[in-house]
Amino acid sequence: MTFVSASLASNRFFTIAFWRACFVAFALLSLNLGTGHGPIFGNFAQGQITFGGSIGAIAVEGNQRFSDQAVILQSGLKVGDSFDAFLLNDALKRLYSTGNYADVGFSRRGNTLVIRVEETLFVNRIIFSGNSAYKAEDLARFISLKPTDPFSKVQLQRDVNIILSAYAEKGFYNVSVEPKVNDIGRGRVDVRFAITEGRLSRVSSVNFVGNRNFSDGRLRRVVSTKQQSFIRGFTSGDAFGESKLAQDMALLEQFYKEQGYADFRLISAQGAMASDRSGFVVTFVIEEGPRYRINDMRVQSNMEGLDSAALKRALRLRRGSIYKASAIVENEELLRSRAESMGFATAIVTSELETTSDKGLVDVIFKAEAGPRVTIERIEIRGNLRTRDEVIRREMRLAEGDGFSANGLQRSLQRIRNLGYFGNANIRTINGSSPDKTVVIVEVEEASTGSLNFGGGVSSGGTATFSLSYNERNFLGRGQTVNLTLSVGEDLTNLDASFKEPWFLGREIGAGVRGFYSEVNSGDNPYDRQEIGVSLELSYKLSEKLTQGWSYTLKHTDVSNVTSSEPVIIDQEGSSMRSIVEHRLSFFDIDSTINPTDGYLWSMSNSLAGGIFGGDVDWLSTTLRASYYRPLGEVFVFRLRGQAGYISSLNDNPVPLVDRFSLGQSLVRGFRPSGIGPRTVGVGSSIGATTYYGASAELMFPIPGLAGFGFKGRFFVDTGTAFERGEAYTLNYGKGVTDIEDSDAWRASTGVGITWASPVGPINFDWSNPEQQESFDRTQSFQFGFGLTL
Repeated sequence: MTFVSASLASNRFFTIAFWRACFVAFALLSLNLGTGHGPIFGNFAQGQITFGGSIGAIAVEGNQRFSDQAVILQSGLKVGDSFDAFLLNDALKRLYSTGNYADVGFSRRGNTLVIRVEETLFVNRIIFSGNSAYKAEDLARFISLKPTDPFSKVQLQRDVNIILSAYAEKGFYNVSVEPKVNDIGRGRVDVRFAITEGRLSRVSSVNFVGNRNFSDGRLRRVVSTKQQSFIRGFTSGDAFGESKLAQDMALLEQFYKEQGYADFRLISAQGAMASDRSGFVVTFVIEEGPRYRINDMRVQSNMEGLDSAALKRALRLRRGSIYKASAIVENEELLRSRAESMGFATAIVTSELETTSDKGLVDVIFKAEAGPRVTIERIEIRGNLRTRDEVIRREMRLAEGDGFSANGLQRSLQRIRNLGYFGNANIRTINGSSPDKTVVIVEVEEASTGSLNFGGGVSSGGTATFSLSYNERNFLGRGQTVNLTLSVGEDLTNLDASFKEPWFLGREIGAGVRGFYSEVNSGDNPYDRQEIGVSLELSYKLSEKLTQGWSYTLKHTDVSNVTSSEPVIIDQEGSSMRSIVEHRLSFFDIDSTINPTDGYLWSMSNSLAGGIFGGDVDWLSTTLRASYYRPLGEVFVFRLRGQAGYISSLNDNPVPLVDRFSLGQSLVRGFRPSGIGPRTVGVGSSIGATTYYGASAELMFPIPGLAGFGFKGRFFVDTGTAFERGEAYTLNYGKGVTDIEDSDAWRASTGVGITWASPVGPINFDWSNPEQQESFDRTQSFQFGFGLTL
């Protein structure tokens, strides 16, 4: 028994001794080899250290910015310490942890410990040269090296690759980037990226293989990759990019599945340099499959208490209609929303297709199933280089911690897109930290929100008017709107400045202020009119699509230089103050504010001047406007627009001429401003209308050969009328009777137009021919303008 105990004790002793010996040997081996940033030597190992004895002195080598004493203090070593492997290893770690040294090593000369250091270099400036496709500030945002950062060769090479990738995104595949590092002393370096951009790699042709139902030309309008052409030669619109191909694959699939081709497959998409080096040849190989129509729709539910028949009534699909992937997704959401309203908040609705390819028929089976309650763990905003995070987050209909809702996600996406700040915006989800959590990723691509605009028109009499305006819809990335407008002509001057905050006091309340100055000198009016004023505005949401607004305007009006002997005109001379309160209701439900193709909107405005609000005039006015958009086939969009207005005096005096509706091309194209409405007999002075209404029908379509450059054609028919009494009458403001010619007969015009979606916004050109007019109307055959009138 004694023997066994002794053996165990002996074994335990030798085991401990063995592992201690291994550990010390490993440490000594590390010291002797001195590889890389090893435990002691780093890259500066010059020989072996003999351990044992005390440190008699400490010498420092290689230091420039830090004194010998500073290095020694940072190491924690002092004279008298032992030459001990573990002690030196701790000192090495302390020196590295300061971040002041790129490399550290120890060696021994007698009883002197030598600390050899290579101090870390810091970036002083980053310079870009030879760049024109990208601004220097853009390239600086791409790379990871920043001024005052520690310099790293590995990071430098990584940034070279980042710059090369950024240029490839723009179609520059022959670019070269040479990094140059200039040591300017005191541990600082200037980093220069010398860039040789080379020629832009353009697309010489875009081809499709396997398409039987759509021509190459039609599919070229779908994809973002464009062929080289004369006009695109002045831009980068025909540049080749790998990212474009990935986007085009999704665009083609979306297009075909919206046209009924549920079995569509994109087999390959590739770009290759043409044999003559003239540019890239892009080829899409596709398999269309048959075109399907909806045959039957069924709803199945495995949730107790959820009635499938009641759920099915929410469907908006028709038998015989062309299959559309977006319509299926939309109906999935309709069913999910209906289930949620019936108390089944966790319902998940999916769909399956049963196709009969030889007959071109498809049955859609919607399945409602109970899903787990998933909460939103966090929301990440990506790609917003200029727009602040909070501007995007406040448009989200979901917040972190909320239960996940596909409907809320879709509405959030629509609201973000409707901001008009982004060229593209998408929302996707990824798994969160647990199965019942999800992360929402919002990805946006910044677009230009500032524009310098111009417009004008030429009347049949040769009078020209021009306007210049600056509009910024996302001021400083805060979502604020700033607008400055100047209009000048032979007989008018208008200056308008406004500012609007869409989220006043952190709530979805729009608040704005506007100042304006207007001066009209004669022209169609036989007097000069000058107005100056200020307006305060407030608006808020009554529902997701319905907005209510209020405004107060105080303006001073001066009528002078009356050139007419007509009493009705003479009576307008003098100064007056107007105090106006306006109420507005507007409903907005269209798919896009930039390129509307589907939906409708309407607005109503009621204004009260005078009364309990003071001022020198008393009247009440109401205006109505509405627009309806509907796609017709693949390329056409139909728009129907209507408008009406009425103003009435609240006392025995007629409505002043300056407050009446001055209408022309805004009601019926083909007529001058103030070209429609009552006029004085003989002289023909416009006195404005108190009632108007009209409608416009317009067919919009891409212009063949120019559609890829943003050109659309328009055919339109306008009709409307503006009057006071609808027949000849006399008007008396107190100084005499004036005969007025008036008619409530409809005016009409037909015409053609072109809209160019230019880089700075839509520009419209219209040629009109009045088909029906009164003898006292004033016409105008051509006009152009900047901006989109919804």
